[in-house]
Amino acid sequence: MRKIALSLSLPVLLLASVAWAQDVTERELYVEVEFEADQKWESRTEEFGYQHSTATTKQHWVLRTRLRSDSGLHTRNILDPSLQKRLDAKTIHLARQAKKDIEAAGGRLTIPKTPEGRSQLTLQMQEETAACGTDARCRQDTMMRYAAIFAVMDNPDVLENDDEEGQFLYYEPYPGCTDYSKVSMTLEIEGIRWSKSKKELVPFSEKRQADQENPPHDVDLCTRFLAVIDTEDADKPMYLENFYLPSGVGETAYTIYGNTTRKTEEQPMPPGVLRYVTERLKHAKTSGSETVEQRLTFPLNGISEETGSSVGTARINLEWKFSDPEPVDTTQRQ
Repeated sequence: MRKIALSLSLPVLLLASVAWAQDVTERELYVEVEFEADQKWESRTEEFGYQHSTATTKQHWVLRTRLRSDSGLHTRNILDPSLQKRLDAKTIHLARQAKKDIEAAGGRLTIPKTPEGRSQLTLQMQEETAACGTDARCRQDTMMRYAAIFAVMDNPDVLENDDEEGQFLYYEPYPGCTDYSKVSMTLEIEGIRWSKSKKELVPFSEKRQADQENPPHDVDLCTRFLAVIDTEDADKPMYLENFYLPSGVGETAYTIYGNTTRKTEEQPMPPGVLRYVTERLKHAKTSGSETVEQRLTFPLNGISEETGSSVGTARINLEWKFSDPEPVDTTQRQ
């Protein structure tokens, strides 16, 4: 198969599927992250002198969302650790899914073998996209489906089901999936920094806080996720493509020169903690918990300093589970 790297969002494309098999199964992804962290920032320059600050934070994040599988066993792992194998598997799966969607909608997909035929398929894509009108989601889904088809144009045999028995279950997003998230956090920073206006070192402080259930997000949380279960791996059967949590919305209060300014804004998880959770769940058991210390070199508030360096430690408690669904609090989003 020709090696093609698709710049497609697999969860978003799969969401466009119009039907599920009778034996569909559902699993819930539950992740809870709780941590405390402290960090110091220091900068020594001849021009600005000795600037420094200390930061402390305490945060608690919870996620629940659901994914579905048609219970079919696949021969390829669309989340394979090998980049090339992963791209090939995704290309094939996307193209097969696109073919099913087109046929389920009453259409017919014939892979063209001539330049004229390819031009006709392009025209068909343009007509279907135009039929979406101003529906941006419809237009995006249509273009993604056809992009997957064009990706396997030189090897149409991959659109047919594999003969050999598979071992991988794909768990994918679906319209209207149940989800729940919660964030509770406080962050305090105090220090001394150079004032460009007063041309001197001055004290400052920054305080952030958020306490929110189901913070606003633009799409269902499940569309951010894709999971694979390897039925032949008894130890670490779960593969998870991404880890995402919507940022809580809260207040930031910044004090300098004795004056405090306040604003309401998103309060994201610190990059170092998010990176650890993402890597830890990329290939893991279907459930587990652990407590670790993680070194933090990027500022806790997510704002990079022009000079100096930040050093700190987060003490993280992580718990996760990918299992049969449990009752979920469907409190209306704020």
